[in-house]
Amino acid sequence: MTHFGDGHAEPQGHFPMAGFYQSEPLATSVAVPLSAHTSAVRLIVFMPIAQALIVTAHVIGMRGTTTWLFLGFTMGVGAALSCVLAWADRSELEHRGFSRIPSPLWALPLPIIYLALRGFAAEKNDWTAHRPTWVHSALFATLIAIGCIVMIFDTLF
Repeated sequence: MTHFGDGHAEPQGHFPMAGFYQSEPLATSVAVPLSAHTSAVRLIVFMPIAQALIVTAHVIGMRGTTTWLFLGFTMGVGAALSCVLAWADRSELEHRGFSRIPSPLWALPLPIIYLALRGFAAEKNDWTAHRPTWVHSALFATLIAIGCIVMIFDTLF
C-alpha cells in the first residue's frame, strides 16, 4: 500500500464506486502440478534388473540345489528392499501432498501390486502416475521371456 501525503492509505484492488483502480493483481497463485515420481519408486521399478543379474551370475557360476536356495534368498531380500523403498516412497508422496497412498506392505508379495495401487491413488494429481507400473511390468515380462529363452537353449544344447 502506498500512502498519500495526508496519511491515508491508498485502497488495493478495483473499487468502481470510489473510482480507484490498481492495475496489478492482488494475489494470484498458480497451482504447481504435483509429481508422483520419486527416487525410491525408480529403484523399485528397476530392481528386477539387479535381481536378474545376481541370479544369472550365480546360476552360471554354480549348478544344483544351492541355486534354488540362492534364488529364494535373492527374491526375499528383493521383497524386503521393495517394502523399505515403498515406505520411503510413501513418506515422500505424503510430504508432497498426495493422500490415500497404499500401505508399503503391498510391496512384499509383489512390487507391482504397490505400484498399481500407488498409481490409482496419485492419478488425479499426476497423469503419469501409472508410468512406473507399466515400466516395471514390461521390464519384468522381458526378463521372464529372456529367462525362458535361456532355459530352452540350455536344455537343447
